[in-house]
Amino acid sequence: SKQSEESSISALLLIPILIIAITALMMMRREEDEIEEEEELPDASWSKSAGEITDEILFEMAGLEKEWTDEELLAAGWSQEQIDEHRSEQAPTNP
Repeated sequence: SKQSEESSISALLLIPILIIAITALMMMRREEDEIEEEEELPDASWSKSAGEITDEILFEMAGLEKEWTDEELLAAGWSQEQIDEHRSEQAPTNP
């Protein structure tokens, strides 16, 4: 009955190998699912922000520059000197 002992030993060795192989396959599938979910996130975040198009974005898309008020520039952290210098640069120069 040496053959039955060898077959039972072979079966005992085969079981852990099968468990490891199945576990590895399941882990690989889970990683693929996570990658697919990550690829969907940018589209979802884009669609949430797509409805929030502001005047500034429209001006930028059209290649135009919005005329900022002094109050807006001061609120953004500009100093009055910076604003005055910006206004002088924006003023059309007369030859």
